[in-house]
Amino acid sequence: MRRRGILVFLVGWAALATRASSRPREAQAYEAHAPSPAPRVSLPGYPALRAYAGNETKVWVKAKPTSSEGAGIAGVFARDDADRSSADNGGTIIVGSNGKCWKRVYSGAANVQWFGARGDGSSDDTAAFRRCIAAVRDIYLPGGIYLTNFGDPAYHPDYINEIPSGTTFRGDGSRTIWKPHSASARGCIGTDSGNVGRWSEDILFANIRFEGDVVRLGLDQRAHLLYLSSVRRLRVENCTFRGMRGDGLYIGSGFGGGPNYERHNHDVRVRNCLFDGVNNANRNAISVIDVDGMRIEGCTFVRNSTKTMPGSIDFEPDESYSVIRNIDILGNRFSQCRGSGGHVVFACGRIPYDHFSNIVVRDNEFRSSNGIVIETMKVVPDAVPAASQNVMVSGNTFLGVNWALYKGVGSLRQLRFTGNKICTSFPGGGRILIGHPNIPSTWRMAGLTVANNEIRGNDAILIDCTDNLFEVTFDNNVMEGARVAAIRVGAPGSTTESIRITNNAVLGTPRYVVLHEASTKNPARNTYRNNTAPEIVTHTFQAFQTDNVGSTSNVFSAAAPPSSFPYGVSATRVMDAPVVASLPVEAGLLRTERRASDDAEQWFAPEFAGRPSGQMFFRRAVSASRWGSWVTTSSSAPPL
Repeated sequence: MRRRGILVFLVGWAALATRASSRPREAQAYEAHAPSPAPRVSLPGYPALRAYAGNETKVWVKAKPTSSEGAGIAGVFARDDADRSSADNGGTIIVGSNGKCWKRVYSGAANVQWFGARGDGSSDDTAAFRRCIAAVRDIYLPGGIYLTNFGDPAYHPDYINEIPSGTTFRGDGSRTIWKPHSASARGCIGTDSGNVGRWSEDILFANIRFEGDVVRLGLDQRAHLLYLSSVRRLRVENCTFRGMRGDGLYIGSGFGGGPNYERHNHDVRVRNCLFDGVNNANRNAISVIDVDGMRIEGCTFVRNSTKTMPGSIDFEPDESYSVIRNIDILGNRFSQCRGSGGHVVFACGRIPYDHFSNIVVRDNEFRSSNGIVIETMKVVPDAVPAASQNVMVSGNTFLGVNWALYKGVGSLRQLRFTGNKICTSFPGGGRILIGHPNIPSTWRMAGLTVANNEIRGNDAILIDCTDNLFEVTFDNNVMEGARVAAIRVGAPGSTTESIRITNNAVLGTPRYVVLHEASTKNPARNTYRNNTAPEIVTHTFQAFQTDNVGSTSNVFSAAAPPSSFPYGVSATRVMDAPVVASLPVEAGLLRTERRASDDAEQWFAPEFAGRPSGQMFFRRAVSASRWGSWVTTSSSAPPL
């Protein structure tokens, strides 16, 4: 009998514990606020509290789920007779009809349901959220489905609302779902100070799942989930953005109206978030119109952008006074983007060069579609930016992409593409494009570095540079899968100067290691050394500093003075130009060693029918402007 009693007790206790643990976390939290012993008076909702005229100084307010205020308002309120100035905020402070001030007893974040938000997936919670945001700064969204509107004409026709500085929104992860209530809303929530001298600062969204209805309603370029403008120190962490019709996260740029009205966004960080467009029918995952300082880190982007929209992340300033500066895109994963641009797009053709700078795209994984697109301002073709844009693309992996990097319209100074891995097997994939394919030789690229990359693609040309090129380095790359050339330098009509191609390995059997198609090549300032390729693969790159002249025709004239050759040891192939007057040939290999302006020596090895003749000629500089006569010699030319 005793054992049976103990067993009944244990079973009963377990049942009670199970029921308690199965209750929603927020329900347990409400009851945790109740003191022990509980207040002697229990009132059914805020109207009853406002009407209460009894003597109790602490009361328990509770509401049924069917009440107009929702079940979430439950809690303990204490009367503060000393406070005669606070206003009734509909959640944490209730003012009675007799003027008595009742204050909710709680610690930590304020629950949005205290202000009447129901989170039932059908009620419009906009007004409750507004009351909550106006009253408190640390806001908790317990599990539920909240429907609110920002920018809906039915609520505020001027589309302006403002989140007070210091406001934080925290949810329960996937259990907290926040959706637009109206199809015409510009977001679930948003902020725009409407004032050139004011920002919403120190804003946090964390552990919330934002959802749109793109499957049912389709694309709407202005129907975002989060709409934020004029912000400083914004943090979005551990959130999910799913099924957005426009953008998951929109970082705007105020009203426009001229530079005196611009409120640049500053210090925006998006970390460990998921952006899932569901069916590739939305605009972008993230759109940025203006920002100075932004970090997107550890996020996943999947199924974003319809084919008429740019891509997963789109930096696209609208006005000439906007800025895109100090951007870090680090350690993210991108896949299944259908946008016309790529996974990451910098469409910055409307802002001056100095408004676009300090861009880092590092340690990301890009799958399918296109990788990174960069477009800058369209100005006079011969105008190279005076200051560096300082763009770094490093340590990324590109798998199955059409192009990994495309620098399109506009000129650019300092772009480094280093330590990346590209692996694409389908035809036309795995490329790097520097220059617009339909209007080559139009823009200028200065300070390009492509180094330490593994590029395995399947295209005619793997690194295709059709811009005017200056101060460019291709170093220590492994390139496989080119059918015509691993690298193209310049296009007909372009100018190239100070190009270094060193220490690269070309696998497979393209026709050329390098195809030098620029109209103006300036070989005296170019370098080609220590590159490896199968013997049948040649190159047409013109460089005086070279250990392999390939099939180039670096035109040389016997009248060219010593001062026209670069310092150090250089080499060039002479074709169709007279060298040694006594020889019946006009082809061969010329090597020059220049130590000072008037201290130079040259060796010439003639060729007959494309083969070395075995002869060697030598001459010295008499002055900086004149050579001595050629003489035969048995000494070999200096090694390069």
